[in-house]
Amino acid sequence: MLNHYANGWYKGGDTGVREVMPINLIDRGVQTLGPFLVSQNPKVSITTKMGNTNPNAKSFAWTLELALNHLFEEIAFGDNTLRPVAIDSLFCMGITKTGVSHAYDVEIGDNNTAVGQPYCDRIDFDDYVGDVTARTRAEMKIEGHFYELPLEYVIDSGLFKHYGNLVPNEKVHEDKTRDYVKNRAGEAFELWPTVTLLDLYIPKEGIIVTLPPMGYGQKIMRTVEWDGPDTGPFDVLAYRYYPNSCVPIPPVYTWLDLNKAVNVIVTKMRTMTEREKTIGIFDSSNPEDAEKTKNAAHGDLIGLTGGASTVKEITYGGFNGQSLPFLQWLLMQYSQSGPNMDLIRGAGNQSPTLGQDQMLQNNALREVDDMVGKVYEFTKSTTKKLAWFLWTDPLKVIPVIKRVAGIDLKTEYSEATKEGDFFDYGFDIEPYSLGRMNPELRYQKIMQLIGQVVLPTAEMAMAQGNTLNVSGLVEETAKYLNVDTTNWWIPVVPPSVEQSPFPPTQGTPEAGGTTFGQGDDRGGATPASKQANKNQFDMSSRAGKPSPPNKSGGE
Repeated sequence: MLNHYANGWYKGGDTGVREVMPINLIDRGVQTLGPFLVSQNPKVSITTKMGNTNPNAKSFAWTLELALNHLFEEIAFGDNTLRPVAIDSLFCMGITKTGVSHAYDVEIGDNNTAVGQPYCDRIDFDDYVGDVTARTRAEMKIEGHFYELPLEYVIDSGLFKHYGNLVPNEKVHEDKTRDYVKNRAGEAFELWPTVTLLDLYIPKEGIIVTLPPMGYGQKIMRTVEWDGPDTGPFDVLAYRYYPNSCVPIPPVYTWLDLNKAVNVIVTKMRTMTEREKTIGIFDSSNPEDAEKTKNAAHGDLIGLTGGASTVKEITYGGFNGQSLPFLQWLLMQYSQSGPNMDLIRGAGNQSPTLGQDQMLQNNALREVDDMVGKVYEFTKSTTKKLAWFLWTDPLKVIPVIKRVAGIDLKTEYSEATKEGDFFDYGFDIEPYSLGRMNPELRYQKIMQLIGQVVLPTAEMAMAQGNTLNVSGLVEETAKYLNVDTTNWWIPVVPPSVEQSPFPPTQGTPEAGGTTFGQGDDRGGATPASKQANKNQFDMSSRAGKPSPPNKSGGE
């Protein structure tokens, strides 16, 4: 599958013979689905299960959320782990190991993990070890992976024993000043001696044992207790499984035969086209006729001694036209396998109306959404483990800033600021946080939100005391259009309006001193109005003075 993915150029296959693939359906499928699965670091949402019993827990949940999102940025969680794992899941299964490095900068794959730092690293499928007799991952009795460590560290760290039979993996370059690790013959060299070890997690015992590779000893070199969540250090991302098997069926399986069939036909058609040629033939007994035909200009009339049939133009080669409909049918089958690849990647309309296309796209995205759901569950599991190791590290201090009503409040995540227990909090991944929208699409989404939600509810929002920040909205949308609106706004101070303590009755006086049939009482035109004005004046005059005693004896 990887050979097809790389167009045969990366390795050239096991035989060294490259398979020609002018139309790479594997790459097309991976590049179509990849951005839907993971495009950036996730955003975690943490809530407290303690409700109002501990008001500080809600505030600390926010602090923990900011600290965990900071950790994602620090370890480049999206680029170093989630994105490669999502690509792995399309070819076989995406695998990660989560933990905390205590003693050494351990190299897992291409990632170096710092001492004391929680990590979640990708495990290559070739290095993964699982219980193949299990029908599901839950039934696995062992799970582990191979990795490399410097031989000197294994001997001197004091963490390992029974290392006497270990042999370095490759030859070591004797000249330490060389800046390359391969000689002219292509033989690989290491800069220092390294050995391969095997870590096996045993769920029933809750331990991780370290073993030498096969043939280099049979004794356990190290045993440590697993101090993380019950699900263990490993997580696997897959979408479909073969019945009664823990080995999944990757999406590329469904494209592989189609990719090969399409490229066999296209390569054959290309070869036939390359052999295509058009030549002229003539009767060898009349070379003069051939010379006349060769020298004649466009539109000339010439007479041939042997007749018109003695000089002809014929074409050899060219692909068989009957192959083209079959090729188009194969490409259509690829488009219809799994999610409708052409539709979700915007390759063109397939229906006579826009409504039908939208219905087809929604159906295609339903299958993609199912895959995205698996990615979110996988990310949620790894995120919770990272949060666990962050929580259980008493020395970890992460400064964070909370923004409340436009004010930045500095605080920190540390052992001293913790509230409650780890299991008092719930962890979730914010919807669509793994995907990244391009600026134009984000602008369209914002305008759609304003037109369909914000403006229709503007009156209700004002009744609740909320007003739309127009200048902030323009600045936000202009950013995605790459337009500078800094000088668009001129500050205006709103005029102050002094209000009378006795506001007049609403309405405009009409002729005859009435407003909508009501007498104009603002000047005290009626006895009732005069008495009401007098009572109000008396109450204003007595403001601040003690009230007269209640003659009834009550207070």
